[in-house]
Amino acid sequence: MKKLTAIILSAALAAAQTAGIAANAETGVDYYAGKTVDEVYTELSGEDFVFLSDLYRYGGGCTLTLDSSGKFHIIEKNSRGTEITVAKGSELPVDEIISAAREQIKESPEKQKPIIKKNAHGVTYTLKWLRSDYYEAVCDVLKGYDCVLSIDENFEAYEDMNYLSVEGFYIRSDRSPEEIVSDYPELGLEQRPYEVFDDYDYYLAIGSKSWTHGQLYEALKDMSEKGIGYSALCATTELAFLNADTINCTHNIYTKEDVTDELRTEIRQFYRRPSVQGDSNCDGGMDLADAIFIMQSLANPDKYQLTEQGRFNGDINGDGVTSGDALSIQNRLLGIE
Repeated sequence: MKKLTAIILSAALAAAQTAGIAANAETGVDYYAGKTVDEVYTELSGEDFVFLSDLYRYGGGCTLTLDSSGKFHIIEKNSRGTEITVAKGSELPVDEIISAAREQIKESPEKQKPIIKKNAHGVTYTLKWLRSDYYEAVCDVLKGYDCVLSIDENFEAYEDMNYLSVEGFYIRSDRSPEEIVSDYPELGLEQRPYEVFDDYDYYLAIGSKSWTHGQLYEALKDMSEKGIGYSALCATTELAFLNADTINCTHNIYTKEDVTDELRTEIRQFYRRPSVQGDSNCDGGMDLADAIFIMQSLANPDKYQLTEQGRFNGDINGDGVTSGDALSIQNRLLGIE
């Protein structure tokens, strides 16, 4: 079955913008923070490649690339949740956030609203959203909270091995169609009266029968370097649906100003490690030895050093490891807290 489709398909975008997100994505099993979407593009397409569109590279759905050897790559990204990472011990005022987002877009309270739910490990939240405008409004509100360290959309990505060909391009440029045509004579570009969208100015079909993928790669690379906006109109042949190996990856939407990319990744990965609250010595449970170890580490940190996992486990109150955590452990063992 052959079908014509633009890389900026309105149907695909609608699906990407309205897809529901699992309420408890990433509860300690799946790791997404270790690899970015851009790194996945490079892994699947090679070091030298061009996108077949200058838009829609980071949302869910399909992204098309062409590598320097002339091979097309159809890269599918399925969203696995927008994750909100907060400082340990922080609680997001969920109703307040949703109300503020609703006010931004003048949404009626009776309409469906996003869901922000704390994940099972208790230190991140997952945002479930229904519409792109509401989603963007919620993210905008979240950026105003000091406890929010980062907002990241997680994906499972894989390469679809079906066939792809390029029919032409939607162009966004101050240059006339005639000028673009003259720049790339090897493609035999011809202006066609196709309806344009997303601020593109006109459509150019590939008229030559003898162009090569290598010539197309060089043309798109040149357009990109010159700041010419483009999006390919493609033909795909759906031969089969094949099980593909998926790659977990993430795209960062927001990071707090004083949090580096390295620290953000470290925090997100660390929060997924199994932890036992109060287990400062990391022996698998909370007992009096943990309270003693905390006091020893505070009194003589050179001799009694908490591991990073132990520090995370022992910080019951969310304000760093202090004598108050040792007291909280004792009180919990006595059933007082």
